Amino acid sequence: INNFFYEENILQASREKCIDENIIKKSNTQINIGFLGNLIASKSFHILAEYWNEIYHSLKAMGFSPKLIVIGGQINPTSNEISSKLSIEKDYERRILKLFKSDMKIPSNVYFTGAVDNPYCYATNLDLCVVNPLGVGEAASQTILELYSLSIPVVTSTKYGMCDYTDHINELAVPIKSKLSENIINWFKKSESDKKKIINKQLALAHVYSECISYSSAKWYSLII
Repeated sequence: INNFFYEENILQASREKCIDENIIKKSNTQINIGFLGNLIASKSFHILAEYWNEIYHSLKAMGFSPKLIVIGGQINPTSNEISSKLSIEKDYERRILKLFKSDMKIPSNVYFTGAVDNPYCYATNLDLCVVNPLGVGEAASQTILELYSLSIPVVTSTKYGMCDYTDHINELAVPIKSKLSENIINWFKKSESDKKKIINKQLALAHVYSECISYSSAKWYSLII
């Protein structure tokens, strides 16, 4: 039985207006590239941090004003040394800041939202989103289905449970980490019709996995009895 995934609820939550001025586009050339997930090593945000400088300058040369929006966070409840800016463990914070190559500071083109009550209203402001580019230890990710249902193109790994999606949508698949920047840059080179085809494939997958509460509950009940 598929995990519960209620597309209708995601769409309803996404209609909430995001009032965070840091993600509102300031110009027609601004593009918001997102990362959605907890800031822990297994979610592989450090890979995006490693390539962000290359991605930024390549897209800038194409006439865009790229901004990286990092939605989510992970607070270590046992530590008293939590960064007030990133809300993540110090060791991982230092690792990320080093990879950004910005004198151990958060680059001006990167914004961390921290943990938010409704990530969907943030996500609807994205032009592209990255989810666990290494896929380490992931089952079939519900986060990806949520983004698919919002018509947001998703770059993710071909490994582990992520292959449930990238087997069908290989245009945005990351088989090795060095392909991450290439896939992101290539997305913004695609024609609008090619982008639409990929987004429609994502929507179709989201529809397949979206379940009716009563139908799923009935299947579980029949197994239990």
